Amino acid sequence: QHQSTARVCLWHASKIYSSLRSIPYPAYYFSLSLPIAVSYILLYDQILQGPAPQGDLLRLDKIVKKSDLEVWTSCAQDVRVHITGIGTLENSESIYGLLVDVEKMLRSQRPWQRIARALACCFSQI
Repeated sequence: QHQSTARVCLWHASKIYSSLRSIPYPAYYFSLSLPIAVSYILLYDQILQGPAPQGDLLRLDKIVKKSDLEVWTSCAQDVRVHITGIGTLENSESIYGLLVDVEKMLRSQRPWQRIARALACCFSQI
């Protein structure tokens, strides 16, 4: 029903995931922002994705032009969505890799270490 809004949220989640993934010394907000972004990516992949698209590859976290984002969010393109560090969303191996990666990232946190490790444990059980 609101696929364009869901796509905008996925774009935001992919940008958050990619930027947090590249931070060498994370801040205190990392332990909460990362699980929220990853949870949305997982939910989008499981719930909102239709049949696997056959179109071009869209590197969602690398979109620079606003017009490219608007075309995709308007559902005018049939593209395969790719997020750096995850791969294409409709691939179950990519989602497994995402879960392993987020668990590893959370376990290595120093700020808010207890909550980060508890969240890592949750992701390891998905």
